[in-house]
Amino acid sequence: SGDWSGFDCDVVCVSFALVSIMSFEVVKNIIILASDGTRICSKYYGAQAQLTNEAQREWEKKLFSKTQNTSSSIILLDNDIVVYRTVSDVYFYVSGHPDENEVMLEAILGALCDTLGFSLKETPIEHRSLLEHYDLVLLTLDELVDEGLIFETDAKTIDSRMVLGLEDEGLAAIPKALPLSDQQQQELQRTINKVSTGLAGQLKQFAANWN
Repeated sequence: SGDWSGFDCDVVCVSFALVSIMSFEVVKNIIILASDGTRICSKYYGAQAQLTNEAQREWEKKLFSKTQNTSSSIILLDNDIVVYRTVSDVYFYVSGHPDENEVMLEAILGALCDTLGFSLKETPIEHRSLLEHYDLVLLTLDELVDEGLIFETDAKTIDSRMVLGLEDEGLAAIPKALPLSDQQQQELQRTINKVSTGLAGQLKQFAANWN
């Protein structure tokens, strides 16, 4: 009750609607599994974040079992709506409330896959590459969803923001280590041995002079 005569009813209704939407998480979880059902990465939000690791993994096992041999891209599992996509040997899942618009969940799923494609550049999206670039996977998830609420769904925007963040932290300029050939490994080992021998001789000389 009260005097609402000074308020615009449309504005009040919209405000209450926004508060209602923001009062609970839109996304319940984002899960990435390998082709054998093992977890690559997962993030849970809201009540699901309070589940034990065992309970979460059991849910992932059930999720993988339900989607392994189906042609659909959306299912209802344990009163959750789940959209998913397979890329190479990786399964991507985004789940939300049963009354959530699946188009919005699909937008998150698409942004996740597209952003990883931009971030990995020439490297294909697959189990191994995601493990090797696990930091980029976590950054992507953080830029997509915050506490279960959609933060951004434009892949190019997310990728640009991630690059800026890495540059601010001084990480973007760090070159990735390249595998050494057998000859390079032998040369490196000879150099290490030479330096070690020289240091050992200097230490012995220092000890003799000290005594």
